[in-house]
Amino acid sequence: RQRLVQVWNEVTGAFGYTLSVNFDKGVLYCTISSSVVRNQLYFQREGLIARLNEHLASDVLSGEAGALTVTNLILR
Repeated sequence: RQRLVQVWNEVTGAFGYTLSVNFDKGVLYCTISSSVVRNQLYFQREGLIARLNEHLASDVLSGEAGALTVTNLILR
């Protein structure tokens, strides 16, 4: 799950605005400090999910195959 936080930062570049990242049952919950950044990420949601899953699938450090697959992204 720590790797998921790293992948989030790599894919979005929003690490300076990300307050927390939590993952539960395929849903990635991210708390963003800036409403402007949160809005931009909201409109890129589907592409972000695809890129996150690509990074996680190609990452040998992720452990079990499919253990970290993002199905939904909730931005707070």
